[in-house]
Amino acid sequence: MPGLTMNLTEFEVALGVENVVRSNSASPNLADATFPTHAFVPAVLRPGTVAEVQICIRLAARNQLQIHPISTGKNWGYGSAVPFADSCLLIDLGRLNRILEYDDHLGYVVIEPGVTQQQLYDFLQQNGGRFWMDATGSSPSCSIIGNTLERGFGHTPFSDHFANSCAYQVVLPSGELIETGLAAMTESATKNVFRWGVGPFVDGLFSQSRFGVVTRMTIWLMPAPESFLPFFFKCRYDAALPRLIEVLREARQSGILQSSVHIVNDYRVLCGMQQYPWEEANGKTPLSPELITTFRKRDGFGAWNGSGALYGPAPLVKTMQKLLGRLLRPHVNSLHFTSETLLEFAKKHTAFLSPLSGINLKKTLNLIVPSIELLRGRPTSHPMNTVYWRKRIPMPDNPNPDRDRCGLLWSAPVCPADGHSAVKLSQIVTETLITGGFEPFLSFTLISPRALIGVISISYDRDLPGEDDKALATNNLLNERLMAAGFPPYRLGVQSMQFWDKHQKLRALSPLEAALDPQSFLSPGHYSLY
Repeated sequence: MPGLTMNLTEFEVALGVENVVRSNSASPNLADATFPTHAFVPAVLRPGTVAEVQICIRLAARNQLQIHPISTGKNWGYGSAVPFADSCLLIDLGRLNRILEYDDHLGYVVIEPGVTQQQLYDFLQQNGGRFWMDATGSSPSCSIIGNTLERGFGHTPFSDHFANSCAYQVVLPSGELIETGLAAMTESATKNVFRWGVGPFVDGLFSQSRFGVVTRMTIWLMPAPESFLPFFFKCRYDAALPRLIEVLREARQSGILQSSVHIVNDYRVLCGMQQYPWEEANGKTPLSPELITTFRKRDGFGAWNGSGALYGPAPLVKTMQKLLGRLLRPHVNSLHFTSETLLEFAKKHTAFLSPLSGINLKKTLNLIVPSIELLRGRPTSHPMNTVYWRKRIPMPDNPNPDRDRCGLLWSAPVCPADGHSAVKLSQIVTETLITGGFEPFLSFTLISPRALIGVISISYDRDLPGEDDKALATNNLLNERLMAAGFPPYRLGVQSMQFWDKHQKLRALSPLEAALDPQSFLSPGHYSLY
């Protein structure tokens, strides 16, 4: 890139030499992901203040350099830290990691993009644990704002992260700093507690877009409930899925359930319990339906398995437990409500209880304990185990899927919360992935009383020749088949931006994008409307 040395020198003057990491001196994984990428990243800029973010953007615009912001860059399965376009400078916002404000009466925090799940959880605990955050099934070191801007979700009644955020501070491509919501008018006393503001609601313009760089956000927190009661259920047969979805939707619509419920298939459960069973499968992939049935019987899980929790005053939770049990038990093979006392008893007496329960209790506890952590807003690294499914190395103490060449691609379609749609989606996923040579890892999240989000992962070993190409082809085919069935994705990764460009119908709004970024230098190609 002509003039790059001179231009980087300007950044070094503005940020300090130590905060401009050139490609020739950086670690070789600067543009690595969990699938092959082809973008060259010349350097990483690490501003430490909002003013320095503005300087980076203005310098890039003046020198006609493309830039792409990241929060912590751990967007594994969707592209990690890699931009869509080639030769983009990364703006790593990890140094902007302050919790700027905490209100322990109204229940909110104001944070910067570098604040991680673990950091916020620890902060809330240190301040009395009066409020809970909502955690995703990702690494504790992932950014909260990064996930919110991708409209990610978690497990508690506050699982819709975008819906529980407001008051964005944004640096536009011009370098101008704006605030959204009521703060757009004045220094409002209510900007952190009311989403909509006055006039057009613009927060959504800065999620899954290239309209600006979000440098601050208010996150609403959940009051710590008096009573917290996780529950787990399983269905022995595939045929139970449609009625199960209908019953759970009814429970959500009636108010018995206030939080997300996660339903996972048998492949997903096995992946959470262990790495690929190479010996039992005689070294062959993918794992056959016959063999997964054997593992179901051996370890005591079902064709479909679910988890959720009840939250609130103790009398209310007790009533909801009775109502949910009455509604759900006729349609599942087992339903267990797991109190803290019961869980501790099971941990202490695993050897005695396993023969009585007919399941591998140690493996089951290793799976459900992290689920309970997430249901109570406590981040855990356990879901990272699934990324190493087909790797022939043990799960490392410090997992890094990019470094360890773990193959991972996510697809996240949305479908109506009805049994017919869930079955149709499951059939498409199973047929496409098995045919493509991969296990059909599938979970459903009842994200609202009306919608299910399917989360499908293609997990493989990048060190095996040909697996990358096969995985990308299967992922593309899966997205097209789901789209044709009426189940579009709720988010996309770098690997699927061409899918977005092919199917999006918002080109009438492209003049807005052009007005904000006439040079098209901020995250070019990233959810672009052109």
